[in-house]
Amino acid sequence: MNRTRRPVSLITISAVVQTLGYLSALPNHIGDPTWSAHAQFHLVLSWIWLVGLNGLILAIVWGPARRGERWALWIALGGYVMAQGGHFVSVLLVWDGRPTETWYHFALAAVALVGLEGFRELWQLFPKSKRTVTSTPS
Repeated sequence: MNRTRRPVSLITISAVVQTLGYLSALPNHIGDPTWSAHAQFHLVLSWIWLVGLNGLILAIVWGPARRGERWALWIALGGYVMAQGGHFVSVLLVWDGRPTETWYHFALAAVALVGLEGFRELWQLFPKSKRTVTSTPS
């Protein structure tokens, strides 16, 4: 399916940029004297989970979703919303702990929107579900 190349690439770019973006933030927080060792542990653990989740999303998108399996698209989209939306939910839940630079939120939103565009384009390639109505004899 060559038509899937662009949407799958958009999703891939988004997942990779998000992962690398969080990786670039790790050194600033690891060793920060205001963060406890336990908080630093959870930061690294969260990044590993994010890498794993994005890896699973990409495996599903490049495999069964690209082959047209609708269930795979739903699973990948659900994981994507959790991975990309986690930042924004965290901001709402831990307001005082959020990054204070406004550009950071806009950058993450832009990255998320790129991937969502990929999911939108991929979804449009799926055939419309066929509904058949059968009448029962009376």
